[in-house]
Amino acid sequence: MLKPTGIFLLLSVFYLQAAAGPWKGMAVTGNGRICAVYSDDHRLDTARDGAGLRHLFFRTYEADYLRGTRLTVLKDGKPVSAAGPASVGMVNYHSPQSVWNYPGLQPVSLRLTAYTGDAILIGITADSSQAWEFSFHLRAVRKTNRITRLETRERIPGGILAGWDTGVVLAFTALGSESANWTVLTDSVVSFRATGSQVLAVSAAGSKAGLESGIQELTADPDPFLTADNAWDRWMASGKQPLSLPETDREAYRRNLAAARSANLEGQVPADLTGQFTTQGMPQLYPRDAMMSARVFLETGHLKEARQILEFWQNARIPKKSPGEWYARYSAASEAVDGGDGARFDEPEWDANGYFLTLARRLSDLTGQCPADSSFLFETAGFLCHQIDRKGLLYEGGIIEWTGFLPSTNLTCAAALTSAAELARSFNRPDLAEKFTRASETITRNLTRMTDPATGVYADVRTLDVKASDGTSLEGNSVHYMWGTASLFGILWGYSDHPLMQKTMDWYQKNTFILNGGMQYFTTPDPGLDGYGRAAFFFMTAAAAEYELIRGNRKQARYHLDWLLANSSVYGLMPERIFPDGSDCSEASPLTWCCAETALALLKYDESNR
Repeated sequence: MLKPTGIFLLLSVFYLQAAAGPWKGMAVTGNGRICAVYSDDHRLDTARDGAGLRHLFFRTYEADYLRGTRLTVLKDGKPVSAAGPASVGMVNYHSPQSVWNYPGLQPVSLRLTAYTGDAILIGITADSSQAWEFSFHLRAVRKTNRITRLETRERIPGGILAGWDTGVVLAFTALGSESANWTVLTDSVVSFRATGSQVLAVSAAGSKAGLESGIQELTADPDPFLTADNAWDRWMASGKQPLSLPETDREAYRRNLAAARSANLEGQVPADLTGQFTTQGMPQLYPRDAMMSARVFLETGHLKEARQILEFWQNARIPKKSPGEWYARYSAASEAVDGGDGARFDEPEWDANGYFLTLARRLSDLTGQCPADSSFLFETAGFLCHQIDRKGLLYEGGIIEWTGFLPSTNLTCAAALTSAAELARSFNRPDLAEKFTRASETITRNLTRMTDPATGVYADVRTLDVKASDGTSLEGNSVHYMWGTASLFGILWGYSDHPLMQKTMDWYQKNTFILNGGMQYFTTPDPGLDGYGRAAFFFMTAAAAEYELIRGNRKQARYHLDWLLANSSVYGLMPERIFPDGSDCSEASPLTWCCAETALALLKYDESNR
């Protein structure tokens, strides 16, 4: 008999909404092997992804197994329309919840979370006499770089099993209930009918035998939601906690760090899971965004996740543009291809080399074990050395994805090459240590070349102020200085703060903040790109808060943190950006990097007060 803890008491739990989060969005929950994307926010496009549990991934982002779920309340066997839209939010930092009200009936709620095994739990709380139906809409056919097909459906004790040609099998079960309550409505829809409160589970495995053992574990658990809550609390407690902050800040920290962890499938961290940024119709993988998240895991004390990300990006099956050089983006199958939004895969983004080297050095220092093979490290660092041009700088697309001399890349890579020199010494390669040190010094000597004569602050330096229609970075014969606030990441990734950066930040404060505290990204005469770059970006606003803490300005950092929290989504997570006119947020809500960077900014603020 299932204990009611964590399910039947949900309606009496204080219902946590984001502090002032009006923005649309989705919630993400997972455990490092299984990842679910859920939302009942009525403002989202249900025609594209359905509603409820919109995406389900297992072990990889190459296949998506669900396209939506639906809860239908019944009266006399007929569907009842809700009195209004679902009330959506979080019941705790890792569990989204929806509550529906119906005329003349008691409210019905749904809670979702990831179990310790490879399963997603769905807890439905209803009056003991209330009938309802819950349906799962499976992805029967999915066309990306390959066609994924649903192949089998069969009854199993307590539920329904579905299998795909990827080898993945899912079991849809109701804990403590009979399989007779399950119905296969169509080739791709299965449903369950019940009365009163019930726990449903979607279990995943790579084989039927593996699935059976997972179901047995769930069935034997007297309170699976409590087990899941305890596992999450143990994970959160294994890292650093912002203990001196108000509870609203600590809750925001937990929610956003949990979302970032949920998006990490054994080292694969997609830019977003909402469907805005896709490659071949599936979540796309950026070395840059993944390593930004790895830094957050490292700084928050979750070294396992940081190491997983570095291990993924040094896997030999990931194609390289040239020895030591990643492509800008990859499909979920680790293929280098353009994004569905037209973003180029072959834009040179050498800042990723710097991120990798810095993370490798930090992990090596913290654990006493280098997370990368020495030959891989030396190839990654050596590539940067060979790409320093006659101006003494790296000319590439970096964090902005637009080729030029970028302060963000050159500051990051100058610091990273110093880290590479230390690693070389640890491997008894003084010759390479000297080579990497000289390269770092060369970049450092030439940083002032990226100073805008008109403002006297750092700027992105390009030879043409527009891109080609296909997203290619064109080269011209004149110099164009354009501000880009990503230069702050050079300091966050290890380059020492210095007067030119402080002067640059002072200029940013006067010229690049909108909507009462949100930081813009970049400018350009190109109308389309300028409209994008001048939005208020969450990862940049978090970076601004972190930089202000480095220079001891806690009041200004708090100003930016307050903006982040006030502009979170209905699930308390962070969208990619708010449009310049403040009318809406981007479809990428949440964006993994934004969640991660916000969590780190909150932790850094807490640490600055100790």
